[in-house]
Amino acid sequence: ARAMMNALALAVELETTQDVPAALAAWEQRECPLTDHTQRWSTFYSALTTWPDRLRSLAFATVTGVPWLRRQPLRAMHHIPTGTA
Repeated sequence: ARAMMNALALAVELETTQDVPAALAAWEQRECPLTDHTQRWSTFYSALTTWPDRLRSLAFATVTGVPWLRRQPLRAMHHIPTGTA
């Protein structure tokens, strides 16, 4: 889903300018932070699948018990993609 949102955002950016390097720079500045964030959390949760059950349960309990940590995986879900509003 994130790849499709990035593609749409890049298409929107390219519609507004003929300067491809400038469009890429603007797109990267706006979209890469959320993409990087999503990839970091995906990597974290993927790694947890290899942990023993007790450690995995402790990690999930920690994530769900700390409000800031609990909000992080939801950040991408609440994002309104560029070009859809």
